[in-house]
Amino acid sequence: MTQKLKTKNKNSIIEINKTCSVCGKYMRILMEGDKILSGGHYFGEVKVPIPDKGEYVATGYNKDLGCKVCKWLGEEIEMEYWECEECFKKGEEDELGE
Repeated sequence: MTQKLKTKNKNSIIEINKTCSVCGKYMRILMEGDKILSGGHYFGEVKVPIPDKGEYVATGYNKDLGCKVCKWLGEEIEMEYWECEECFKKGEEDELGE
């Protein structure tokens, strides 16, 4: 699967440094234009709650999972979501039930 990410230089291979959003591992990503060649998997930007800048409020109950459904009411930051190869593979295995 080819992953896309916007870069300023469309013609040369560049190296960027990122951190895995799951395990915190340092990653060296090689890119050519908008295409990731190796080093990690990019999933886009996500909004993350800022601790002590809001609260979770119960909005319902999920009968299938047996738990409350909550919504964050507070400040958030946007950050890029990256996974290293190991976390990506583990996620695929978990999804397939292996």
